[in-house]
Amino acid sequence: MRYSQFICTLLLAALSLTATNCSGVPSTYIAPLVVGASTGLGRAAAKAAKAEETSLAKPLTITKASATPKGVFVEALGYVETRYVDEVNPKALMHGAIQGMLKVVAPHGATMPPEISEAMQAVKTEDSTALLKVFLKALTHFETNYPEQANSYALIHGAIRGMLQATDPDGSFMPPNLYREMQVETQGRHGGVGLEMTIRDNILTIVAPIEGSPAFHAGIQPGDQLVKVDGESTKGMLLIEAVSKLRGPEGSPVTLSILRQGFTEPKDFTLTRAIVQIKSVRWQRLQDHIGYIKLRGFQKTTADELEDALQDLEEQHVRALVLDLRNNPGGLVAQVLAVAEKFLENGKLIVYTKGRLASQNLKGFSKNAQARLVYPMVVLVNKGTSAGAEVVAGALQDWQRARILGTPTFGRSSIQTVIPLSDGSALRLTTARFFTPQGHSVQSTGIAPDVVVESPTPERSSFGDLSTDIQLQRAVEMLRELVQNLRQATLPHRSEWQQRWTWPIFLPEVPQAFSWLASRMCSDQPTGTVEC
Repeated sequence: MRYSQFICTLLLAALSLTATNCSGVPSTYIAPLVVGASTGLGRAAAKAAKAEETSLAKPLTITKASATPKGVFVEALGYVETRYVDEVNPKALMHGAIQGMLKVVAPHGATMPPEISEAMQAVKTEDSTALLKVFLKALTHFETNYPEQANSYALIHGAIRGMLQATDPDGSFMPPNLYREMQVETQGRHGGVGLEMTIRDNILTIVAPIEGSPAFHAGIQPGDQLVKVDGESTKGMLLIEAVSKLRGPEGSPVTLSILRQGFTEPKDFTLTRAIVQIKSVRWQRLQDHIGYIKLRGFQKTTADELEDALQDLEEQHVRALVLDLRNNPGGLVAQVLAVAEKFLENGKLIVYTKGRLASQNLKGFSKNAQARLVYPMVVLVNKGTSAGAEVVAGALQDWQRARILGTPTFGRSSIQTVIPLSDGSALRLTTARFFTPQGHSVQSTGIAPDVVVESPTPERSSFGDLSTDIQLQRAVEMLRELVQNLRQATLPHRSEWQQRWTWPIFLPEVPQAFSWLASRMCSDQPTGTVEC
C-alpha cells in the first residue's frame, strides 16, 4: 500500500475524517504525509478500511476544514513512526498516547480506566489493528466521561505529548503558541533566565547557562537538575513546557529548585527574568600574541561574527588561537558547519549523520578554500559543551587540527527536526544522530579532552581573565611553549616537533604556514632556520 493509501485508511476508517481523494493536497499538508504503509499501524488501518477500497483507488484530498484534531494526531503519528531515529514500539506509542490523554482529564493523577488497561495488556505488541482500536476506545471514553475537562484539541495534543514522552525523551510537542515562542530562540534575543536544558534520564537537566544571563550570575551550573519551577514539580514535564514556565515579563521573579551533585536536597534559586541578549562571539588578544575567541552558541550570525573576530585578531598579528566552546549548547546546523570549516582544509569531513530515512544519512564537508590552517589552536570544553559545539570540537580533534583541553563534554548527539503540523502546532523530533569524522558517537559519553584540566568554577571566570581561569591559563601555556619551540625549529625537520607535539597544524601541503608564523615572530634569518 502506498503512503497516500495508508493516510487515507487512517483518516477514513480509523478516525472517520472527511476526505475525497488523494490529489490536490495543499503544500502545507504534503510534508506530514511521509508515512510508510510498512509500519504496523499503517497495515492495521489498511485492514480496517477494506470496505473503502473504492475511495482508496483515487488520491485523497484533505481540505483545510478536514484538518481536525484527529487529523493532527494522524500527522504526528506518521512522523514518529517513520522519522524517529530508532525503531518504535507501536504498543509503547499507543500506551503513551492514552497516558497523555489521561493527564489532560486528570492532571493531578488518576489510574487508567480498568477496561482500557485490560484491553491494552491483552494486545500483542505487533497487533496494530487491536492497538488502534484500544486507542480509539480510550479517546471515546475520555470524550464521553470528561466533557468539561476535555475537548478534542486538548485530548489529541495530550495524546501526542504522551506519544513523544514514551518514544523521544529529547523531543517535544508544541501547540501553536509555544511553536511561535520557540522560533524566538534562534533570533538572538528573548526574555527569560538564560538556560539551555535537555531531558536526561527523564529529568530536566541544565546543559549550560547563557553567559551574562540571570541564571549565569545566580550560579546555575551544567548538569544541575531542575526539579521544580515556582514550586511546581517538573516530573513528566516536557522541555518546551519548562521553557514556557521560565519565560515571563522582564523584571518578574521565578524560583528554580535545583538538585546538584553534592546537594542532600534541592536548593531554591530565585532569579529575576530579563531580556537575554545573545551575542554569540567575543574576542580579544591575550599576551604573547595569542588570540582568544569565545563562542557562546550557533545562531544566524555566528559565522559572520567569527570571521570578523578572526580578521581583527590577524590584523593584530596573533600567532596562535584559543577557541572557547565552554558552556556552548549548540544551535543551528548550518552555522556549526560554517564555523568548523574556517579551520579545516577544503573537502575535509566535518560530521555525518545517521537516521531512519536515507535522506537523513548526510555528510557535511568543509567547503572553505581559504580556511585558517596556519596557526596552532587549543579548544576549551567542559560539561556545558553540547550538541553543535561537540561537532566542532570533535572535527578539530579527529583531524588533529587542535588540541582539546578541559573536562568531558555533555554528550548529546541528537539532531532534531522541527515539523510543523496542520493546526499551527509542531513536533520537535529526534530524527538523526551525528558522528565525528572518525566515527565516534558522543551520545552520553561526550568528547574526552586531549588534556584534562579541572576547574572548580570555570563558569564564573571573567571573560579572558588569565588570573582566574586556570583552563585558559593552561591553554596559553601550551601555545606559548609551542611557539617557543617553533623559534628553534629548523625547516627541513619540522616534522619532528610536529610529531612530538602532535600538532599537525603546518601540513606538508601548506608550506606557507610555517613562513607565515615566522614572519609574525622574527626578523629575517638565514635560510632554513628560525631563531629569534
